[in-house]
Amino acid sequence: MRAVRPVVLVAVVLTATAPLHAGAVDALLLSGVSAYRAGAPLHALAYFAGAARRDPRSAIAALWAGVAAVAAGRMGASGGSLCSPASPLR
Repeated sequence: MRAVRPVVLVAVVLTATAPLHAGAVDALLLSGVSAYRAGAPLHALAYFAGAARRDPRSAIAALWAGVAAVAAGRMGASGGSLCSPASPLR
């Protein structure tokens, strides 16, 4: 039986502790960009707000949410935060 080398073990631990929601956030961002480019900023806003809720530190989600909110005429409709409980997108 071979011993597990420490380097391999560290790589496995680091991979296992990566954010599980990263793929979901990326999928929401891609869907949002597609909706925005298709001329549906309100649908795009819902995707971007979902991405921002899953990863509140994502500057890209926040930026695109602002762009979509302006295009949809919804700037400020959520009371200042797209991720707040008062958001009409929840």
